[in-house]
Amino acid sequence: MLVVGDSTTWTAVGTSAFAALVMLLALGALLAWRRSSSRQLRNVHDSATRTEALVVELTERLDAVRAESDTAREVGERAEREARRLRAVSEVASLLDLDGVAQRMLGEAAGATGGSAPWRSSGGGSSASPVTTWSASSRRWRRPSPRHSRGRAGSRRHAGWPTSTR
Repeated sequence: MLVVGDSTTWTAVGTSAFAALVMLLALGALLAWRRSSSRQLRNVHDSATRTEALVVELTERLDAVRAESDTAREVGERAEREARRLRAVSEVASLLDLDGVAQRMLGEAAGATGGSAPWRSSGGGSSASPVTTWSASSRRWRRPSPRHSRGRAGSRRHAGWPTSTR
């Protein structure tokens, strides 16, 4: 039987109640810690998933940028080769006297067909050029301006027209 007046009994009941309270608090702390760690573990997992997705996206973007830079490098190399080629062609063209070549070709063509083309002297030199001349700067044929077509005194002799052989 239980003796209610005995102090030893009350001490045992108090100690048991205190132990039960400590156990409940410990159990509550354990559950709170597990929930917290579970939440943290879930956050870490979500964070790892997002990081993995970012790494995949960055890898794809880097591959695209690398491909674009390779393409740009190839285009640049082609442009450099073309610039070197054009520079070489322009050097060769500057060495050739294109006006002289055109004059000779036109002269030979006029002589071969028996036609007569109006010729004029180009300044004080001995070479003759047709009335229409090649302009190397504008890359087209052009006629001299009417102001210069009559020569010094307006005679045909100085204007580059052939004199009649009658």
